[in-house]
Amino acid sequence: MEMKEGIKKLEKLKHKAFLGGGRQRIEKLRREGYLLAEERINLFLDPGTFVELGTLADPQVLSLIMVVEIDSPHVGKTKDVGSPVKISGVDQVRYIYPPALGEHTELVLKDPLGYSTEKIAALKNQKVV
Repeated sequence: MEMKEGIKKLEKLKHKAFLGGGRQRIEKLRREGYLLAEERINLFLDPGTFVELGTLADPQVLSLIMVVEIDSPHVGKTKDVGSPVKISGVDQVRYIYPPALGEHTELVLKDPLGYSTEKIAALKNQKVV
């Protein structure tokens, strides 16, 4: 009986990880126009070709502290895969959130690409960036 209970517990954890923060978080992301990770992946791949081999709820991943929480000003707290490499005597790696869509566009266009402020403004007016 204990094994069946353990399997049920793991299935619940897997389902929770699949929800990516819960139904309320998914609804919030949808209201803000965001796609879920699997939906973003499906934009780039042929339907049915992506198979997820593991989840962040995997017991070994959790026991090795490979799941890190990142606090993003754009989407709030999210979980991500941390470094599998652990070195005694070395502080944990500091994880930062990824940039929001377009957050660094102007910076990249100016340097290293060398676009002028006027050219960037023209691209914005044309809704290119």
